[in-house]
Order: sequence, then C-alpha cells, then structure tokens
Amino acid sequence: MTTTRKILVLLALAALSAAIYEAYVASTLRARISKLQELQTDHIQQLTNERDGALISASEKKEELERLRKDQSELLRLRGEIGMLRHKTNELGKLLELNRRTQPALLPEAQAPQQAQANLISARETGSTAWMQAFLAYAKMNGGQLPASFEQAEPFWPKELEKSNDNPADQFEIIYHGSLNSLTNDDVLVFREKKLWQNPVNGRWGRLSVMASGRAQYGSVPPGTPDGNFSEWEKEHLAPASAR
Repeated sequence: MTTTRKILVLLALAALSAAIYEAYVASTLRARISKLQELQTDHIQQLTNERDGALISASEKKEELERLRKDQSELLRLRGEIGMLRHKTNELGKLLELNRRTQPALLPEAQAPQQAQANLISARETGSTAWMQAFLAYAKMNGGQLPASFEQAEPFWPKELEKSNDNPADQFEIIYHGSLNSLTNDDVLVFREKKLWQNPVNGRWGRLSVMASGRAQYGSVPPGTPDGNFSEWEKEHLAPASAR
C-alpha cells in the first residue's frame, strides 16, 4: 500500500472516529436535557401543588376567623343579656327585702310615695338596659360595631318592651363608639345619662351608666359635681385607649 493510500485510510478512520464521538456526545446531551426537563416539570408541579395548598389553607383560615368573630359577637350579646337579667334579679331581691323590712312600720298612706320612687328608679333602669339591648342587637348585625347614635339603635329596640317617655334618647350620651370585638371584657361604659339627678331613696346625686354587659349601674357623686364630669368609678370603666 502506498503512502498516499495509507494517509487516506487514516483520514477516513479519523473522520469516522470523530463522527462516532459527536454522535455519543449528542446522545449524552439529549439524555441530560431530557432528565433536566423531567426534573423541571416535577419541580413546577410541586410548586403548583404547594401554591394550591396554601390558597386552600388561607381560605379555610379566613372562614374560621370569620366564624370566630361571629361567635364572639354572639357571646358578648349573651353575656349582656345574662348580666342584665342578673342585675334585674339582684335589684328585685333588694326591693323585695326592703319592702319586707319596712312593711310593718309604714302606714298605707306612707307606702305609696316610696313605691312610686322605687318604680321611677326601676323604670329608668329598665329603659336604660333596653337601649343597651338595642345597641347589642345593632352590633350583632354589623360585625360587632356599636351604633354611632341612638337613632341607629332605635329600630332594634326590644319588641317585647314598650317604649315610654321616661327614657328618651336625648337624655343619654354615648361614651364608647367602637366595636365590641375590640374589647377584652364587657365591663366597659358604653353610654350614660347626661344629667345628674337626685336619688329619691337615699337623697344622693348621681346617674345611670350602662355597660357593654347590658347592665345599668347607678353611681353617686359628691354634691356640686358638674354634669359633664366623670366620677372615679366611670373613669375606671372607660374603654382602653387602644380600643377607642
């Protein structure tokens, strides 16, 4: 074999080897690309699943939070009714005890004025707690937010109670305008009577203050106290600054 032929054979072998190597490299690259594409697809699917799971979890948490808020509003309303009923029961017990103790010593003509005085106080308390029931009913329909005025609360006046002229809305002033959901307890002053009045039973000056629990509390003040002042008891039962 001549030198020229040998060279041609060697060149042919070199070209064949190069073609085989390029085919091997191309095959290897295709395999790696295919593997990377599979991994990428799996990763995308995993991220998609995690995103969908997070969205479902967030939706469930939102629904649970909304349910808890509704439950809290209902709990505050029930607490208010219980507090009002407990207060009325205690007051009735006191009146019955007072009546039992004083009955033998009072003449029939002396009993009438005292009974009228007791009835007057009871009527003011009943009207005040009825207004608070209307406030709580309004809050229940508005996500815990208390009414901004008595006009807003008036449509929610308890149907079982007849309104009287003894408790007009303009005799009260609203102290707390926020939401029941912002309160950590229901022993907070919501509204009170604007003007002080003399208790006909003990002769002291004071007014009724109505709490978020639904109870009406009569508080006495020193003689000569201006109507616009807050007693120490009222200051202790104001809503915290963070809730106003």
